[in-house]
Amino acid sequence: MTITHTAIFEGPLPPPEALQKYELILPGMTDRLVTLHEKAFELTRDQSVHRQGLESRVISGNISSSKLGQWTAAAIVAMRLAAGTFLIDAGKSPEGLWAMFTPLGAVLSTFIFTRKKQDSELARKRSEIDAADDRAKSPGERPRQAR
Repeated sequence: MTITHTAIFEGPLPPPEALQKYELILPGMTDRLVTLHEKAFELTRDQSVHRQGLESRVISGNISSSKLGQWTAAAIVAMRLAAGTFLIDAGKSPEGLWAMFTPLGAVLSTFIFTRKKQDSELARKRSEIDAADDRAKSPGERPRQAR
């Protein structure tokens, strides 16, 4: 008769029984393992804080860039509307109308293009989240770490 014992655990540190055995084999090993785990945790935390700071700066920059683009477009449209009004008042109706409606068309087409791009990006992200949720709900697909 053969008896097989298999122990599986998850986590950053071995279970207490294993730590006791490590300590018996090599005194101070438990302290080393705990210190190693603490350093790894601190490194991971520091990297997360750094990444979040970078993401925050990118988002702020994108918002500022977007606002600048909107204000610039508004200024161009306002100037072209004024120029078109002046041309119409000067008796040049076709040129005045052209001057007025060309920038409006450009701004409108840019808005529509940007909106479609945002909608497709949102749909892609939703499908990725749904796929991740489906994988998470599937039983038995999460690998376990054996030590």
